[in-house]
Amino acid sequence: MEYEFKNIESLIVTAIQSSENAKKSLPEQFATVRKSVTYEIAVRKHTFLHQAWALGKGFQRTNYVQYHQHCLIKFIDVLFTISSNEAKNGKSNLASEVFFFYNQLEDILDLIQDEFETEFDDGAKIPESKKEVVLKSLEREYSQIKSFLDDEDLDSGLAIIAKQFIQNAIDEKTCKLTYGRINYLENLIQEISEITEQKHPRDMTDELRSCLISINFNKSDFFRYCTQAIQMDVSRIEFETDQAERLSHHLKNINQIQSRQGLFYNHRLASIKEQLSDWLTEEIQFIDRKCKLSTVSKDKDDDFTKRDFKLEFDMSVSQFAFFTKTLVESGVIQNKNVSELIRFLSKFVKTKRSGSISHESFRIKYYNVEESTKDAVKNTFHTAIGYINRN
Repeated sequence: MEYEFKNIESLIVTAIQSSENAKKSLPEQFATVRKSVTYEIAVRKHTFLHQAWALGKGFQRTNYVQYHQHCLIKFIDVLFTISSNEAKNGKSNLASEVFFFYNQLEDILDLIQDEFETEFDDGAKIPESKKEVVLKSLEREYSQIKSFLDDEDLDSGLAIIAKQFIQNAIDEKTCKLTYGRINYLENLIQEISEITEQKHPRDMTDELRSCLISINFNKSDFFRYCTQAIQMDVSRIEFETDQAERLSHHLKNINQIQSRQGLFYNHRLASIKEQLSDWLTEEIQFIDRKCKLSTVSKDKDDDFTKRDFKLEFDMSVSQFAFFTKTLVESGVIQNKNVSELIRFLSKFVKTKRSGSISHESFRIKYYNVEESTKDAVKNTFHTAIGYINRN
């Protein structure tokens, strides 16, 4: 792949190397070089654009654009280092001439970024010459929103997350400044600035949280903050069904936040909306499963009672049948369908001699009563009445 700006770099390097032994003054020597470089840049810009567009959309154009992007950044950094060192050594004239050259190359880089936004590598570091300018601009913009982030009405945990990210980015020693990171920071500060301009924000914490979700601030500590805040909110609710409903409310609110396309803190991670939606969905499903298991367990307990628990009477089957008939005929038992009553009692009653009562046997003895059975049941009632009288 041919590097379109190779000739320009050669002109600049040669001029710098020959400056030590030049017979002419620096301004005179570099005047010709400046003119040549300016002409070459105009020609090579046109050639580069024509070649890039001719490649069509796809990996070939992307490779072509990014190759030139990275080469330019590397050479601009070299020139910036030379200019800085010359300025420190008191050679301000040479430093000024070198500044002219890398400033011209920055214009080419800006053109590539503007014309090929899709192919441009946002993950590439910005030139060192541009970093100081960008940092000062970010710091100035940050100072305008810092009072909002320091406001006591704003949740301190959320404020710290936002402030640390911006402050670390401004501190060039702790953050690699890439084109994508700069773009993200500028959008973040702009979004927060718009919140500060609201006359009556409904809730500062909610506004900032929604703002960070909308610009896909998919940073791990922000995800933890959101999930912990939701858990704290839900923990105040007693019943699990109400907790699931509250989680669903949070899920609806998050899904309704409009996302800014193309913005992200970390392109390797899922969006913060996706992460929170997945987490909330799992929490709702977990509670639903718990509720279903609890219902099944309760049903099993009920089934166990139906299968194994029986009322035990100190009577024979014939005595219990007449005892039941007495209660039915006297109106104590209100069930009118005797057949159903017999079927039910034969399942859930056992006598002193029979752990399981035959439905047919119970029915026969219900309708055919012997005198001895009546006497035995009468004695049972007398015993019960005697207890009542004594107590």
